[in-house]
Amino acid sequence: KDLRNKSKEAEAHNNLGKTYQLKGNYDQSMMFYQQLLSVAVRLNNLTLKAQAYGGMGQANRAMNNLVHAQSCREQQLKICQDINDQEGQLVALTHLGHVHRAGNKLSQ
Repeated sequence: KDLRNKSKEAEAHNNLGKTYQLKGNYDQSMMFYQQLLSVAVRLNNLTLKAQAYGGMGQANRAMNNLVHAQSCREQQLKICQDINDQEGQLVALTHLGHVHRAGNKLSQ
């Protein structure tokens, strides 16, 4: 039962992170993604960890924190490689490309 509750808690944190991100409230979004990461670590759930890093990467990119966005996406990619999640790898690589493109625009 506790595991099921923790899984629901993780889902709620992920959904709230996405919702606040869509509303442009990136600080709140980051808080929920960090809470998701904490639950994922407690559950030893690598898929949830990858989701958390992906969400934090997206929020950091939206805030123009490109170094942090890149770090989060690289962590997401590493986890997805470790668990052989090919779709997750594609998502992480695509978003790493977006981060690099945003960085190139800033340097011009």
